[in-house]
Amino acid sequence: RGDAGYACADSSGAVDWTSIYVDMESVGNKVGCFIWETDECQYPMKSVKQIDFDVEWEGCDNLWMAPLWTFSSPWSPHTNRQGLSGEVDFVEECAVPSVNTNLGCYDAGQGSGCVDSQHWGRGSSSNGPQHMTMALDSEGNLEVQLCTMDKTSCRTVASYSRYLDIVYPTTDGRNNVYKFMSDVFNDHGGDGGWNGCRAVRNPSTTCKYAVRNIKIESNSNVPIFEDPNSKCYVLNSEASVATHRRAAMSLPSNFSQASQVSQVS
Repeated sequence: RGDAGYACADSSGAVDWTSIYVDMESVGNKVGCFIWETDECQYPMKSVKQIDFDVEWEGCDNLWMAPLWTFSSPWSPHTNRQGLSGEVDFVEECAVPSVNTNLGCYDAGQGSGCVDSQHWGRGSSSNGPQHMTMALDSEGNLEVQLCTMDKTSCRTVASYSRYLDIVYPTTDGRNNVYKFMSDVFNDHGGDGGWNGCRAVRNPSTTCKYAVRNIKIESNSNVPIFEDPNSKCYVLNSEASVATHRRAAMSLPSNFSQASQVSQVS
């Protein structure tokens, strides 16, 4: 199901494609699996330097909800292990009622090299908006931080050493694309996740959550989404767009002509 979820809009009615707002009170039948995904805005994790977003929720206790996560398909086809799939659950109420950042460390086989599930929140409330940052350094180490909105106070809530060298989408020559997901599973068990997350059916949930300002910073001079006419372009961080503009402005004046000559020859 896709009802109960909307993109936010500003006072003029302009749609904010960097956001999702979910209001379970807006639907009569709250039992079901509610899923929203960004099929049109997929991205290669090897090109990512940082992902940022703001998140807030209220009244989501006793509900398996994940306001924002990302994964690549196929999902861990050789091992069927979450910790090797590349999936990053930025914000997930799992195990209910704790809110965690989950990387699948329980079956990643990386020992202290993979740390997650720090129980940093509760499903009842986020106590106001929070800011989250996922960073990948030049060696492929992944770190997720939870911050105050002004970013003056941050703490690491998950990490995965040599992530890019270990997970399926980015190893053995692959550079498989990822997409963002947001979902509420409020029905019944269908896989190991239901029991693993201690999920329950909550037919009277009043859960509301909002994810805003999703931004991806590239690790090169080229933004993740290059087409300025695409709705995905707004997902580029300001830093990526500014870097791209500076790089374009620094090209030699004869660059265009030289390119044309090269193509003709």
